[in-house]
Amino acid sequence: MEHALQLLRHYSRFVQTLQFGNPYDPVYLRYGKLLGPTLGDGALVSGYVDRSVGLLTSRPGLDLMVDTSALTGVASGFHLLVDDLFEPTMKAWRVHSAPFHESPRLSSLELGFSHGTGRRTFGQRMIRRHFFVLDFAFPIFDSEGTRTGLFLDLLFQGADISVPQEGIGARSGINGRLGRFVTYSFALTAPLHGEFYADFFSSEWAIEDELQLLLPLGTSRFESLVSFTLPKQEIFFGAKIASDLADGAFTNTRLFANLRFDRFLFNLLSLDLRYEKLYPNERDGSFFDELMTLRMVDIQALAIIKVKPYVISLGVSLAYDEHTHLTSTIDAVVRIVLL
Repeated sequence: MEHALQLLRHYSRFVQTLQFGNPYDPVYLRYGKLLGPTLGDGALVSGYVDRSVGLLTSRPGLDLMVDTSALTGVASGFHLLVDDLFEPTMKAWRVHSAPFHESPRLSSLELGFSHGTGRRTFGQRMIRRHFFVLDFAFPIFDSEGTRTGLFLDLLFQGADISVPQEGIGARSGINGRLGRFVTYSFALTAPLHGEFYADFFSSEWAIEDELQLLLPLGTSRFESLVSFTLPKQEIFFGAKIASDLADGAFTNTRLFANLRFDRFLFNLLSLDLRYEKLYPNERDGSFFDELMTLRMVDIQALAIIKVKPYVISLGVSLAYDEHTHLTSTIDAVVRIVLL
C-alpha cells in the first residue's frame, strides 16, 4: 500500500492541472495549481496565492465546490481546499445553508461553518493552528450569478503545543461576485481575545517573522480584495490591500498584485508577475503618490517564451529598500530546451 502511494505521489507531479467545470457551477473540481480561490467570504482563505509555486513547478492541490441546492431544496453547498494532497500545509472546508428559508424575513440569511488546519515555519520553529469560523451572510443583491451581500464572522483559533493560547476574533464587511469569474470583498477584522493570527493561510505577503502574522488586541485590520479568474484559460489576476488601524493611525499598509498566464498566451508566452509594496508608516505624499515610487517594493517575474523548437525561461527578482536602492541582485536565468 505504501509503495502504491509513493508511485501515485511520484506520477502525480507530472500532471500540472486537471479541471471539471467552473467555479460556482453545480460541481467544480480542480486538481493541481490553485488559482486564487476564496473560501466563503474569505475569513480563512482569501484569494489564495502560493508563493512557493512558479510556472515551472506544480503542487497537487485540490479545489472542490459542490452546490447541493438541488438535493436539499434550499441554497446550500460544500467547498474544500487543500494546497497539497500529499504534504498539506493548508486544509480548509466550509458548509453553508439557509436554515431559515421558511421565515419571510430571514429566508435569505445564509449560515456557514468553516474549519481549517495549517502550519507555518519560521526558521527552526513550526507553528500549527486550528481554525473555526461561524459566518452569517445576508444578500442585498442577487440576480443571475451577480451577488453582493453583507457578512459577519466569528473566528475561533484553537490552541496547539506550538501556540498554547487560543484566539478569538470578529470580522465583518461586504463581498460579492460578478458572474463566475470576478470576486471582491471589503472586510474589517478585530481580535477579541488571546493570540490572534490574521492571514495565516495567505502566502502572498513576504512574511519573515511570526509577529507579522499576529494582530494585537486593540488593533483592527482593513483589507480589500478583487480577483479575476478564467480557470480553463489558466488566467488569474488578483489584487489585495491590507492596513492595520491602531491608536487612530493606519500602519503596516501592504499592497499585493499577481498576474498569471499559466497556459501559453497566443501559443507563445506564459507569465507569472508578482508585485508587493509595503508602505512606510510615516510618508509625505498621498497613497497614489507613494504607489508610483519603488520604495519598499518587491517584484518577481517569470516568463516562458516558446519559439519552436525552443522554450526559453526568464526569471527576475527585484527588491528595493526604503531609499529605493536595489538591495538584491537581479537573478536572470535563461533555459533553452530543445523540443
